[in-house]
Amino acid sequence: MSGSAGSTSEQEIRAMVVRIQRLGFLLPTTRLDDESYSFSVPGLGKLVSAIKKTRTLILSTLKRTKYKEMHEQQLKKAKLKHSRFQLEFHLADMEGCGLIRRTKVTSGVLVAVADK
Repeated sequence: MSGSAGSTSEQEIRAMVVRIQRLGFLLPTTRLDDESYSFSVPGLGKLVSAIKKTRTLILSTLKRTKYKEMHEQQLKKAKLKHSRFQLEFHLADMEGCGLIRRTKVTSGVLVAVADK
């Protein structure tokens, strides 16, 4: 990005676009009338599927209990085989999505399936 007035030449911009394409963050579209790109995040599909599988695991664990609720400490004992994230991340994510609710009780935190 050199230039006397701080401007970038068209050739430098094209070189940057090609570099970002090689890294996998820009994908050219198949439209023939113009040169346009789509933004991409490589490997995001694996992350999303791992989060969905872990959500399903946590929800099925909660639904198997009598009142569809469980102490957070009990839930922490479950193995998260699909995710490298800690349980706290998934619980915060699920609470934000409205899938579960967490309630402080005298014995700790109670995690329950959210009412629909």
